Amino acid sequence: MEKVSCSICSSDNSDLYKEVVNRFDTSEFFHIVKCECGFIYLNPRPSISEIKSYYKNKNYTPHKNSSKIYKYLQMITFRWKYNKLIKHNFNNCQLLDFGSGADDFLDYISSMTNWKLFSHDPFIDSNYPIIDAKNDKCNIVTMWHSLEHVHDIDGAFNFIDSILEKEGLLFIAVPNIDAIEMKIFGSSWIAFDAPRHLHHFSEDSIHKILSRNNFKILTIHTLLQDTVFNTYSSFTGNKILAFLISLLLLPFLLLIIFLNNKYASSKLYICSRK
Repeated sequence: MEKVSCSICSSDNSDLYKEVVNRFDTSEFFHIVKCECGFIYLNPRPSISEIKSYYKNKNYTPHKNSSKIYKYLQMITFRWKYNKLIKHNFNNCQLLDFGSGADDFLDYISSMTNWKLFSHDPFIDSNYPIIDAKNDKCNIVTMWHSLEHVHDIDGAFNFIDSILEKEGLLFIAVPNIDAIEMKIFGSSWIAFDAPRHLHHFSEDSIHKILSRNNFKILTIHTLLQDTVFNTYSSFTGNKILAFLISLLLLPFLLLIIFLNNKYASSKLYICSRK
């Protein structure tokens, strides 16, 4: 385990924000802290060499999940993401999926386009080529729920800067620490997912991270479908009961998000260089 400073302001001054359990080993607890600048992150955390074992659990959702609900929401999400991408009309588009996992998103994009696709994931081997930072450039880099897993945020942005075309776009989707369902479930909120999620972003902290790395936000979108998944998955115990209670809660949660986007479960930030 390693102790770290804040990724935004480099301060070591923080207070305990939540104590959370590893959902695959309930005997293992972790501390989420809040920096004096407001940024929320895991501290201490597993090092890069230690974190690998936490991704190997057979029940870890992004790697292996046969749930019909998960697969259905995944396909809705892929279509939604695809529609956001094609609005930008890049000719001969080249796309890097940073944190590509099991290649599900790249497989979907491959079925819809003839784009040249690249993969980047330190923990899973991909069927797609790994980008060569010296020779390859991309019009689009996507980070679909991957930034919260990255140990070295500045290093990741330096890498992205080296392979992104001058007019290229960066798509970052992350859970929102201000999400309405987090306020309901507290330490049981699925998106805390300690120790795999190392950082917990608000709109303000994303803006600071981007500004620190010479990027800016162009537009922000709400991933309403994540409200469904996060609400259902945050329940412990009987899954049938969880599903029924989720159905009752969802209309009220979605209404709150509709009235105030601050409480969205996840947000997509479409970004460019400054």
